[in-house]
Amino acid sequence: MPLFLLVVALSPLVYGATSPSYTLTSYVQMVPPLPRPVSEDPNAAAPPVNPWLAQGLQTIANAAIVTVQDKSIVDTMESAGLSDTYTLELDSYTPMVKIEIVASSRNQARATADELVRLLVSNIAQLQSQYGLATIDLISTRRLDAGSNIEKSITKQIAVAFIATMLGLGGAAGVVVLVDRALSRRRRRPFGAAPAGARGPEADPDLSGEETQTVPTWPSDIELTAVISRVPDQTDDTGKTRSAVDSEEPTQAVPMSADSTMVLPRVGKD
Repeated sequence: MPLFLLVVALSPLVYGATSPSYTLTSYVQMVPPLPRPVSEDPNAAAPPVNPWLAQGLQTIANAAIVTVQDKSIVDTMESAGLSDTYTLELDSYTPMVKIEIVASSRNQARATADELVRLLVSNIAQLQSQYGLATIDLISTRRLDAGSNIEKSITKQIAVAFIATMLGLGGAAGVVVLVDRALSRRRRRPFGAAPAGARGPEADPDLSGEETQTVPTWPSDIELTAVISRVPDQTDDTGKTRSAVDSEEPTQAVPMSADSTMVLPRVGKD
């Protein structure tokens, strides 16, 4: 139990050691070109038409989002010390791109937002440059925020502290199980193994040379044995020889202790 309490007590330290994250939201609006004034000269050539206007502003906005989310751009921003965790989303009703950035600091969030807006504006202009359009016919962009929409988030801290606590509790449970098994094995003795200090027939000087047999008790792992010497055959009053096994004389129980050794004589003909 103290081990589990220690893990729980360390959770606030993990929470405090984890830095919070900062989320910045930025918006870029697509602006269509103004209509050209009608020329009074009937022989004047018609100005070129911007093909992106015919497809809608959402089309060019989606194309620009794809270019900014390219892996090479992500790797470049990461190598420059900017955040590589960001999303660009086009609004469903208006041609406006929402940029959301998650960074480790406020300065990193602002710098990443500025770079993403620059790339988005540059790519939109590049997508129109191949058509030879005049400036008045180009789709332009406008950033709607000042880079101050930053919110501090503690989700990362909570997640790290929770995972660390769960891992710590799991490790503590594993340690408790291993210690319990080790103690159980020390308390348990294997069957047939003589306890420390037990005497065998070879340790008794009075039993030297006698054939003995050790009989372990079941299922206990402690051997309770006694010493029984070979009893010679006896002759009764009629002259008949009787073995000790056939004798009707009462036997006497031999008191035994837990560390005694019972030696049984070999029964039968040698």
